[in-house]
Amino acid sequence: MREVWYEVTTLPSGGQWYPKNTKIFIKPYTVRETLHLAKMKQSNDILRYNLQGLKAENLELEELILSDYYFLILMRNGISGTLEGLVIKDHVCTNCKKSADYKISIEDLEVEDLPPTEYLTVTVDSYQLTITPLKVKHILDSQKISGYEEELPFFKELILAIESIKQEEESLTWNSINEKIDTFLSLPAQVLSVIYESILPKIFPTFKIELICNHCQKSDIINIPLTVEEVKPFCRSEKSTGIHLSPSKRRAR
Repeated sequence: MREVWYEVTTLPSGGQWYPKNTKIFIKPYTVRETLHLAKMKQSNDILRYNLQGLKAENLELEELILSDYYFLILMRNGISGTLEGLVIKDHVCTNCKKSADYKISIEDLEVEDLPPTEYLTVTVDSYQLTITPLKVKHILDSQKISGYEEELPFFKELILAIESIKQEEESLTWNSINEKIDTFLSLPAQVLSVIYESILPKIFPTFKIELICNHCQKSDIINIPLTVEEVKPFCRSEKSTGIHLSPSKRRAR
């Protein structure tokens, strides 16, 4: 059976980190793929398997910005007819402080465009970290890191995305990923709070939705982070049942 591929011309990143003339394509899910993904539990396996439904010209798929990857997988769901809705449990209104459950139409979700900058910087005391956008390869490579489970249950992807660390304008060096991790773990603790507040929201994909409170009828704008498991076809969890696509201020039809 002939495969049908669709070119995706709009991405959250705007394609600004990719080589010129890069083209990216997606194909609809097959029944086999949908059933196979339904059995998968590990995020890394799901991510790798989903890459088989994407192809690119002038770009290795592992170089995809993570926000673009999520967008493309949501687009695959869109053209495959495997999208449903989003259920938000126990959301507390910022106005009246009352909680309620909401079922959101998939057309109302918006994907935020990434800011037009190639690097993010973190400055704490005499240290400056330069961080590249999080990519698919950072997620895949982080699974290969072992020996830091107790010290570093997360942040591995972020450390892989660190381009450089300077101390008073002198660049720190490392010869292996383990040395790079040890360097990060030796930084002042304040680095963590800065990363939490200003870096993570910019590098992990989030989606915005406007909720109208069931009690006071006031509007609430909330951010919704996603995980790989939540964008599987026909995914059902307490948090969501599949998410929709669309770059910021555009809605998918």
